Amino acid sequence: MNNSEQITLPLFLIKFGKKKHMKAFIEKGEIYFNSFEWFRKIEEEESNYLKECLRNNIPPDKNKLNKHQKDKNEGLETKHSVDFVEINLEGEIHRLNTGVNFLSLYQNDFNNLLSLYSGEIDRNKKNGIYQIDNKMLEFGKYAVFINDPKTFIERIRANYKLKNTVKKVTYIDKFNEDVKYDCFYKLDLFNYQNEFRIALEYLPDKKICIGNIDDISKLVKSKDILNIFYYKIT
Repeated sequence: MNNSEQITLPLFLIKFGKKKHMKAFIEKGEIYFNSFEWFRKIEEEESNYLKECLRNNIPPDKNKLNKHQKDKNEGLETKHSVDFVEINLEGEIHRLNTGVNFLSLYQNDFNNLLSLYSGEIDRNKKNGIYQIDNKMLEFGKYAVFINDPKTFIERIRANYKLKNTVKKVTYIDKFNEDVKYDCFYKLDLFNYQNEFRIALEYLPDKKICIGNIDDISKLVKSKDILNIFYYKIT
């Protein structure tokens, strides 16, 4: 692998989906990586539909969109200290390391992607609320909260020996025809997804299993993690 660099990982990651898929995600480490072409097709279809609604001054039909639904809930409480954040998930305390975590990043061509929601808090604030857009509920009623992104990614790499890379998505106003974009760029209208992607070079069956991950994750209802409250401990 060439062109190595480092990236700072998010404080936590979240995967939204159906309950049975999320249970398999935790219990077996069963992870599906869709093709880059599949992601781009879905994004282009939704983008074109929203633009058409704007041109005709009509509200979009949520049934024609992949990820639009409103809800209001509170669920997570976090305590922010100098070295860690503690998050209470349904009575269980999850400790997140707030130290700077780095991973080597390799720039190559990739065909299969895993998309996750990336979370971070403002570590300069005494307290605050980290809000997840309620449109994320359309991805699924359940979610896997990953409290140790570095270990999670390292386990994927241990089970996948070909080229791979990870990076947060960059959101832009539009795609220019004369520019070649990789899989880490999306249109700005999708920025509520706050996406972090893990990309693999080639995965014929679109699935890998990394083993049980319940030591670094928690299954929760999606509506219960829309608002994360954190408090800095001095």
